[in-house]
Formats: sequence, C-alpha cells, structure tokens
Amino acid sequence: MIAACSDRTLWSPLARSRHSWLRRFSYASVQLLRLRKRRRAKVLIEKANRARDASEWVQAAHNYREGLSLVPDDAAVWVQYGHALKESGYVGEAEAAYRRSLEIDASVADTHLQLAHALKLQGRRFEAVAACFRAIVLDPTLSYVLQELIVL
Repeated sequence: MIAACSDRTLWSPLARSRHSWLRRFSYASVQLLRLRKRRRAKVLIEKANRARDASEWVQAAHNYREGLSLVPDDAAVWVQYGHALKESGYVGEAEAAYRRSLEIDASVADTHLQLAHALKLQGRRFEAVAACFRAIVLDPTLSYVLQELIVL
C-alpha cells in the first residue's frame, strides 16, 4: 500500500488541482494589483490636473510624472506632462515628453503641434516646421497649425 501512495500518478490529480488553484489565485492577485495601480495613477493625474488648472506647473509636472510611473503608456498624460514642463521652463524635457507621447501614438496632430512649439522655443525652427507639416498631414483642418507656420 505504501508503494501505491508513492506512485506519482496517484498524486498528480491533487497536484494539478493545487497548481490550478494557485494559478487562479495568482491571476486574481495580479489583477487586483493592476487595479490598485490604475486607481493610484488616476488620483495622481487628477491631482496634477487640478494643479495645472491653478497654473501650479511645477506641482502639476511632479504629479504627472508620478502618475506616469504607474501608467507609462498613456500618451495623453505624456502630453500634459510636457505642457507642465514647458510652462515650468523645462523646454528640453517637455520636448522629450512630447516625443514619448508620439512613440505611443503618432496619430495625434495636436501632439505634433505641441512638439513644434517646444522646438520653436529652443530656436530649432527647421524641426518645428517639419513637426507642423506632420500635424497638417494628420489633420488638414487645424487652422492654428497654419498660423504657427506663418509665425515660424
């Protein structure tokens, strides 16, 4: 009888059910952690939006950055982070934020325009014009892009 108990086939259904339970538990734990992370990011981004609306640009940039550490693939938040940096005087960092947003989603014409503004502020007019043209190609109805090109 002891030999039968040590047989691997006797214990494998039990082992499989235990592993199945662990997998389900692990999956639920991971989902719960993701949910908590998203909630924390949402709170930080809402806090950043309030700071932005109050023109507290440094605080807004700080909160956006913290939110982005939790949800790094949110293109819209990268744009807002870039705005806060630009308004805080960190134009080079703002350019990097806009470029990161474009890596995630290059189809947003306004992000190309924001990049053009950052480039213009750095005296890089040729690159700014190129970014404006990319914005026009994506959305020809953007009249303010044409105004920006006239200024450049």
